[in-house]
Amino acid sequence: MTAQPIVASDIAPNATSPTNQDTISVDGFVTTKFTSVGDTIEIFANTKGHSGNVQTTSTIVTADILHYPDNDPIGIITQGETPQNPVVIDTVVMQPESYHEESQEIMIWAGTYTVPINSLGGVYGASISMEEGGLTATDNPTQIPDKLVSEIEQLLQTIDNTWDSANPTMDMKAVFDNLNSSGAQAPGGGGWTEFVDDATRGTG
Repeated sequence: MTAQPIVASDIAPNATSPTNQDTISVDGFVTTKFTSVGDTIEIFANTKGHSGNVQTTSTIVTADILHYPDNDPIGIITQGETPQNPVVIDTVVMQPESYHEESQEIMIWAGTYTVPINSLGGVYGASISMEEGGLTATDNPTQIPDKLVSEIEQLLQTIDNTWDSANPTMDMKAVFDNLNSSGAQAPGGGGWTEFVDDATRGTG
């Protein structure tokens, strides 16, 4: 099984209520990179914005187990391929366990998944979702590359918009139109082509 642990930071998946600006956040990870059939995988999640405490919370945290049939483990490991086109094969309901040692605002959740004996080899991951007060936040194995692609696309779109706004092509066209007009007024009236031909004709 392969899943990328996501370090909590500004790119951690969040969801914010449009009415009261309450925010929930989930940061999920697994503890193994390689496994085989019959093995038990431990899945963890850190949440912020959950309700209640470990005993009373009504927050729901689940982990969708994903299979990436289009990807090969070697490509993921050696070439840094990004998993694509996941298929959900199972769902694990996670349970609250304790609080993070550095903050009582962060609740730690845990769950386990046992790899079935009839499972196929390949690339697997866990997409972890948190539901609270009508909001849903999801952390998945492609969170970081997806964010990177999004930032690059925004940059390219900004460049494209700037080019469209400046629209220098019309100014460039005007310059060449003026050159053509000047050529047409050249001695002999043969246009710019004849003007260039006359200007470059010589013995040197």
